[in-house]
Amino acid sequence: MKKIIAAQFLIALILCSCEKKSNEPTTGKATIYATSPNNWSLIIDGKEYGKIKNASQMPVCGDPAFQNITLSAGMHSFDAKSLDGYAWGSPKSINIPAGGCIQVKLP
Repeated sequence: MKKIIAAQFLIALILCSCEKKSNEPTTGKATIYATSPNNWSLIIDGKEYGKIKNASQMPVCGDPAFQNITLSAGMHSFDAKSLDGYAWGSPKSINIPAGGCIQVKLP
């Protein structure tokens, strides 16, 4: 009986040690901005996120004055629509780097 319990314990220990726990990030961030004076609304993967702030040049990634969106790492569709009813209609596919941050200019 002791041998069976010891064998079960050993098997459980081996199975537990085989699990890989990744410390690698699975999300990344995007700082979104516009250089157009029009009022644009941000759309990511079909979901609206509100008005895009204008900038005269590219902001620093993570600048709190702009929209900073945390997304799963990988490809996402970024689009915009004008708040006065005109659609931009040219979505961009953007790769969000795991653990990183990128700046996205729309439209």
